[in-house]
Amino acid sequence: MKSINLPAGTTHVPFNDLDRLIAIAETPNESSLSERMEHAWALASPLLKAVRDGKLRVRSPRPGNEPYPPDVRSALLLCSVVDVLDLQSFAGKYRETAVRVGEVAPTSLAEQERTEREQQHAVETAKLSELARQSVIDVAEEERRKRVAVVPPAPTVADTQPQVGNDAPVVGALETKEQREDRRLRACIDAGLSMNAKAALIRLPDGVGDVARSEGVTRQAFSTDVKAALKRREAITKLGRVVLRTCT
Repeated sequence: MKSINLPAGTTHVPFNDLDRLIAIAETPNESSLSERMEHAWALASPLLKAVRDGKLRVRSPRPGNEPYPPDVRSALLLCSVVDVLDLQSFAGKYRETAVRVGEVAPTSLAEQERTEREQQHAVETAKLSELARQSVIDVAEEERRKRVAVVPPAPTVADTQPQVGNDAPVVGALETKEQREDRRLRACIDAGLSMNAKAALIRLPDGVGDVARSEGVTRQAFSTDVKAALKRREAITKLGRVVLRTCT
């Protein structure tokens, strides 16, 4: 059975570190750190959803570790911790992964060196991972706010002006260009469209036009945003691989 191994005495783990710990347990191949990094990046959205659905409880990092509600603000969520008992329950039920504390077998010199390389790799990619994680959380938070909104805001003067190019329509006043592009890429994935980066950058799959219509924009404007998000994702992956090669 897959397992997350924690040092003896561990009582809480940072929420921001869960994707890395689970990725290590679920991708045990020591020779494929790039695959492990990509898997950790892909876990950001499911872990956020688990918190919002009440399946994974997060707590305050302050003494007492008071539990946060599922709709805790993103700023607090990024600094939160997870109790080891809560992690054991979540990992066993939803990831089929055990959590063991203080049961790590003595490591060989080669394993210690590998661990040091992984730690160095984690330091070098921390900013990259945080950028990707924050992007996913921002998009998910925006979607959640849209779903729970009861009364739409009063239209402003800017809302009455004709929309031009990729700016139509604006989902939220605080949505950035990158967030909009990522949201539209996610809409394609949620619609079941194959978004393999290399193939999609050459020709987007059939069905993109339908998703664009649901957004209320032209297919051309929508496709430009989707391709920009794909290129950014590909650039992040390539950068991670370059960092990996420098660490190994």
